[in-house]
Amino acid sequence: MFIPHSERRVVNFQINTVMIIIVVLVLGVLVTGFFLLTTFSSGSARMVQQKAQDLVDTQQTLDSMLSQVSELVKSASIFEGTLSETMKELNIPQTQSSDSNNAQGDLASISGAQQVNKNEIQQLQELRNLTTTLNHSVAPLRSISSAIQSEKQFLTDIPNYWPIIGGRGTIAMDWGANRHPITGEWFLHKGVEIWAPYGTPVVASANGKVIEAGYDPAGDGFYIKLDHKYGFKTKYSHLSRIDVTEGEEVLQGQTIGRVGSTGFSTESNLEFQIQLGTDFLDPSRYLKIRNTVDRWKGN
Repeated sequence: MFIPHSERRVVNFQINTVMIIIVVLVLGVLVTGFFLLTTFSSGSARMVQQKAQDLVDTQQTLDSMLSQVSELVKSASIFEGTLSETMKELNIPQTQSSDSNNAQGDLASISGAQQVNKNEIQQLQELRNLTTTLNHSVAPLRSISSAIQSEKQFLTDIPNYWPIIGGRGTIAMDWGANRHPITGEWFLHKGVEIWAPYGTPVVASANGKVIEAGYDPAGDGFYIKLDHKYGFKTKYSHLSRIDVTEGEEVLQGQTIGRVGSTGFSTESNLEFQIQLGTDFLDPSRYLKIRNTVDRWKGN
């Protein structure tokens, strides 16, 4: 019953319990649905906003990656050119692979000459080409490493190492025509005379084998003679002590004796000779080989 405050008539109506329950349920469903819809809409808006921010961050990261890819491609191009020049300097033959001019192995394709697939960004194709190019660089790098190792081995097998430890000593008499310091007569000096303090270690100028180790009182004093590869022989004279025995294998830079003044000598020195076959060579030329190579390597 609805009773108005005015003079209007009273409104009467009847409803059963089942209908009241249905109405309450309908109202409850409507309120709950409205609440859920409002919550879902608010969450969706926040999710869309977050996704938009994620897209912005992803785009910034992608732009940074693409910039780095471009720099990497430039560095790879410089690397390839430097590698080619290095191989030429080392006289290493350069081989071209069968696909070096196609999309799988030529840095020229990285510069943009290659057609990119519709569903593939250009930078992705550049990375693939770069990977292939770097893979193709493995063999040349191994060749360079092998060449360097061969060079190192060669330099240890020929007499080019300064025969006094630590590069000590100074050349007091060159190879060739000289006046004898005792007799004053002209003679052909078959080696170089290196002055160094008494007892300074003398080292092998190259890998080799001791073929003589003895004493000559009227000439070389205590001396050592080594046999090397390629027909080279070296001799170390006027020693104060011998630290190796005949038949012993020695390595380049290994101590074999000590500087002295034995034999026909006036002061503490080392008489160093290099022989190839029956010819006596100027040691100063061979002793400069390692210095030249070290300068070329930047040491």
